[in-house]
Amino acid sequence: MKRWMIAAALLLAFVRPAAAQNDKPWTTHRIAEKWSWEQVPMPEIKGKPGIADFAIAFANKYPGNVLWDTVKDYLTVDGYENEEVDEFVLDKAAGYLSIDFMSDATLAGEMCYWNVKNGRQRFAVKIADYGGDSLPWLFIYEYDREKGALIPHSEEPVDFRYGNVVNFVLPRQGKDIEVINEYGPSEWVRFDSETGVFTYESAAPKAVVYCFISDKTATNVRNAPSGTVIGQIPKPGSWSLTVYNPQNGWWQILNGVVVEDMEGETIEFEGDAWVHGSVLGIGTRNYGGQTIPLLAEPREGAAVTGKITKQDVTVRPQDVSEDGEWVKVNWNGQSGWIDTYWLCANTLTTCP
Repeated sequence: MKRWMIAAALLLAFVRPAAAQNDKPWTTHRIAEKWSWEQVPMPEIKGKPGIADFAIAFANKYPGNVLWDTVKDYLTVDGYENEEVDEFVLDKAAGYLSIDFMSDATLAGEMCYWNVKNGRQRFAVKIADYGGDSLPWLFIYEYDREKGALIPHSEEPVDFRYGNVVNFVLPRQGKDIEVINEYGPSEWVRFDSETGVFTYESAAPKAVVYCFISDKTATNVRNAPSGTVIGQIPKPGSWSLTVYNPQNGWWQILNGVVVEDMEGETIEFEGDAWVHGSVLGIGTRNYGGQTIPLLAEPREGAAVTGKITKQDVTVRPQDVSEDGEWVKVNWNGQSGWIDTYWLCANTLTTCP
C-alpha cells in the first residue's frame, strides 16, 4: 500500500530535464510528475478567486493537455461545446467543476475549493486518465495571495495509502472527499474548515498483513475460526490477500477478497471469511543476503530470539502489532517479530 502521492513520487524518478520536454504535449503523466511540488500561478483578480479562476490557472499552466484546454474553452468561449465531452458541470456557488469525456479511454477531471475560517482557501483537483493509467491522481493545494499561486500540499492527509483506490469523488456539496476502493467500503478525506486541515478516515483496520496463499492443495475458507467451510481458494494459482484480527492461529480475510495475481481473477466471500495461518506465506526481501533478526517484542532493540539467514524465504504470520508495523512470524522452527520493511507479499516479483 502506498502513501499519499506515491504515484507522483515514483514518476518523479523518471523526469528528464525540462528543456528536453518543452516540445512535448502536457499528457496526464507529465502533469502528475509536477503536481506534487510545482506551484500553479494564479491570474491577478480582485477579491477571492472562484472555481473558474482556479481552472483557468491550471489550463494556463499546462497548455496542450486535452482536458485542461477543453475546460478553458468551456469557461472562456461563448456557446462552446465539445462532442467528445459527456458532461461538463460548473457550479460557481458550490465551488465545484467536473468534466467527463465520452470514449473507451475515459478521461475525467474534478476540482473544488474550500474557504477556511482565517480567510485562506484550500483547493483539490482530481484527474483520471483510464486509457493511459488506471490510477486517478488527487492533489491538494493552498492559495497564497501574496505569492499569487497555488502551493502544493502533497503530504496531506497523513497516513493515506493508495492501495486499491479506483476513484476519488470531490464534493459538490459538503466538505469531504470520498475515496472509492476496488474492494470493500469507501474511505474518506475529511476537511476541517476551522483549521484547514485534511484528515484521512479509513474503514480498514490499521493492523493488517499482506500475504499470499502457500498451500499445497485448495484452501478452505471458513465463517469463523474453526468454523464452517464457506468456500475454497483453488489450486493452482498465485493468490494474494490481506488478513487481520489473528485469533488462535486463524486470520480474518479483509473484506473477504482474494485476488489471483497472474490472471486478475477475484474471489469475494460473503460475510466473515477466515483462513488458518498455516496456509499463509510472506516473502522476505533480504535480496542482498542480509541476516534478519527475529525479536522477542515488536520494537527496535528488543532481544533477538532467532535469525533468518537465508535469502528471500517464505515465513508464516502468527501475529501483528497494534500499529501494523511489526509482524510475528515463524520460520524454520524459529519465531519472532520482524519489521514489515523486510516483508514482501508479492509472489510474482521482488518488492522495491
